[in-house]
Amino acid sequence: GWNTLSGGGSSQYDAYTNRSYMNSYLSFKYNSDPIARNIISAYTFYTFGGGFQISQPDERSQDEFDSWSDANNFVNFQRKIIQEKYLFGNSPVLLYPLTWPEGLTKKPAGESPQERPTEAKDFRYIPDARINGIVRDAGDYTKIECFNIDGIGLVAPCDVIQFTVEPLGTAVRGCSILTPVLADLVMLNKFAESRFYLNLTRSRLPVIRRTLSQTAGARNQAALSSLPKPGSILRIGTGEEIEFPSLNVDAGNAYDDYRLIMLRVASGVSLPEYLVSQDASNSNYSSTLIAESPAHNLFRSFQRVFSRNLD
Repeated sequence: GWNTLSGGGSSQYDAYTNRSYMNSYLSFKYNSDPIARNIISAYTFYTFGGGFQISQPDERSQDEFDSWSDANNFVNFQRKIIQEKYLFGNSPVLLYPLTWPEGLTKKPAGESPQERPTEAKDFRYIPDARINGIVRDAGDYTKIECFNIDGIGLVAPCDVIQFTVEPLGTAVRGCSILTPVLADLVMLNKFAESRFYLNLTRSRLPVIRRTLSQTAGARNQAALSSLPKPGSILRIGTGEEIEFPSLNVDAGNAYDDYRLIMLRVASGVSLPEYLVSQDASNSNYSSTLIAESPAHNLFRSFQRVFSRNLD
């Protein structure tokens, strides 16, 4: 689906494709694909670390904030926001009390408030999949009139903070860190599965028993129907031969092909290879430091963006 460039109406498609289907698929990949899970975990850990330290102007205010943070499990809240931002491309947070009453199906007349008229007292994370649509301004498509949130209704734009990953064009919601490499992750899984069955085939031990001087009936009666038991001794009569032929299945360069796909994945998510595969055997200490430098700056930039939104 595409966003309508002429303005007006609502948008159910942002940045990539149908959000509901994509969010379900990304959840499936995160819970079933070890490489995808490791990528999201690496982004979350290197951005979040031990949590953001929020400083207050005086000691009393700092103590009050620390008590509130512990009571509301604020550190885990931050981690969840960052994790789902990278996985789904967007982590919406609602600020309470809401400017408009819940259950609205029609936007109130007048301007949509872009800034809150009162200070927020509480917040709540909602999954990106619960945003059913985003109503745009008819005259300015980059301006949001309201959000349509499942179970809540229409919500003013000033009540929603979105932590997004690189929204494209006029899109409001970003796309997942995994979006550029989804096809490669599928290819990687298929390659690993094919390699497993290849090795399973290569590990089989075929046996051929030839009886050269017997009649057809005798040969059929003496034919092997299964492998001999371990440790058994085969007695071979006159005119008999037993062979263990090779399957002649060569896959010596399979690792190079696998690593090539892994490098594509690492490049697509802007991470060094060893952070994606958790295998540092292809690098040494100096090359690891060099490879870390661009990723280090990337995570610092994400930290700055997140901390500004958090303030």
